Amino acid sequence: KYFEKKAFNDATYVLTDTPQNSLFYSELFGISKERFVDIPLSTNEEDYYPGNTVLEDNRNACIKVLFIGTLVPLHGIETIVRAASLLSTKSNIHIHIVGDGQDKDVVRNHVNDIANLSWDRCWRTPHELNKEIQESDICLGIFGNTEKADRVCPYKIYSYAQCAKPIITAATSCINSLVDMSEKPWLQTVPTNDPFALADMILRFANSIDMRKTYSHNSLVFYESHLSNSIALEKLLRLLSKH
Repeated sequence: KYFEKKAFNDATYVLTDTPQNSLFYSELFGISKERFVDIPLSTNEEDYYPGNTVLEDNRNACIKVLFIGTLVPLHGIETIVRAASLLSTKSNIHIHIVGDGQDKDVVRNHVNDIANLSWDRCWRTPHELNKEIQESDICLGIFGNTEKADRVCPYKIYSYAQCAKPIITAATSCINSLVDMSEKPWLQTVPTNDPFALADMILRFANSIDMRKTYSHNSLVFYESHLSNSIALEKLLRLLSKH
């Protein structure tokens, strides 16, 4: 903490990825908020991109719900698993988890008992993850209620939006501020640690092709307007031009 505070104090500016993180570090180290500048993450725009999938109103088709992550506590993986259990009687909904990590036992202890839940623990390349996203109908963000979860926009949200997918994630301070930036709805939020709300929102998306089409289009528009590398570069160059 001492060395980080010294580094922050020696810097002309400190870059963060969200306003909430800027405020957190400003208060933690007692450094003026003006020293911090939030700029979107620089993300992989070569491997993650919109596919050519045409959404068709096929009521017999299986709706694939995808979560990608390293299963750290802020992801709230238990909420996802419990939501899958609540939806286990819905034969047209399948929830697929890709990833491994700290909370792996939550998945391991239940995956064999929930008919519509599957788990891929193998490490996947960005190209392979893009394929997983392209083949999904609904993508899940984070649902934990940790302090860090409240102030971050996870990389997976960037990736899902880059691929023009409908997104459901927790209503954190960071996500709510991003929602407020858009006149059109580009993702749907649910309360943290609430599997019932998550299951209900998955059902709403699964039962409405129009809803999925709308959020698919809007998520990409929001990414391009607010989260893309070109936006990050524009903000960075504007900052550097001051000096």
